[in-house]
Amino acid sequence: MASNILIKSVAVIVLAYLVGAIPFSYIIGKCSGVDIRLHGSKNPGASNVLRCCGRRSGILAYITDIGKGMVAIVIAHSVVGNNSLVLVVSAFAAILGHVFPVFLGFKGGKGVATSAGVMIVLAPVASLICIVFFFLGLFLSKKVVAIGSTLAALAFPITLSLLYKFSPSLAGLFFGIEYIYMLAISLLIATFIVVKHIPNYKRLLKGEENAFSKK
Repeated sequence: MASNILIKSVAVIVLAYLVGAIPFSYIIGKCSGVDIRLHGSKNPGASNVLRCCGRRSGILAYITDIGKGMVAIVIAHSVVGNNSLVLVVSAFAAILGHVFPVFLGFKGGKGVATSAGVMIVLAPVASLICIVFFFLGLFLSKKVVAIGSTLAALAFPITLSLLYKFSPSLAGLFFGIEYIYMLAISLLIATFIVVKHIPNYKRLLKGEENAFSKK
């Protein structure tokens, strides 16, 4: 019995990684005639698709990158149920799949959209609040995505903690996931996103970071 649970757990974690590794942004870019690894920020993520291929392609890239994070968690839950540890490990595996995709030689995006996807499923209330922080960061930084992403990532564990402290039901934890596991994965993801954006911070200090146009 225990061995079956272990096999299922390992299987869903590997599957979550593979789902996260599907390079939708790269595929959408190629369909638009652009290898986004060679243009813009050269990052195979949704933001670079938006920058290099236009609004429609960019929006589709965001939807698919967010969607694969959501799908990874839904699949994991359908197999292991309310197993908080496996769910959060699967969540991080999906993000790692996006950042280090086996299909692109382990060179992927920053993981922000896929992180949003897993968080929307696991803690939708906190996630929606942090989306506001994302756009606030964009507005204050004059459309620098790295700032919006960082602000949202850092705000998530704080928002989750405040909601849970005020009323556990307000934290909106889905699939029966335990708060301590949700807090742990939110802190890990926030740290991971900050580290992945260090090159962006360096470019910001030099005044070389790309920003979106007003449109």
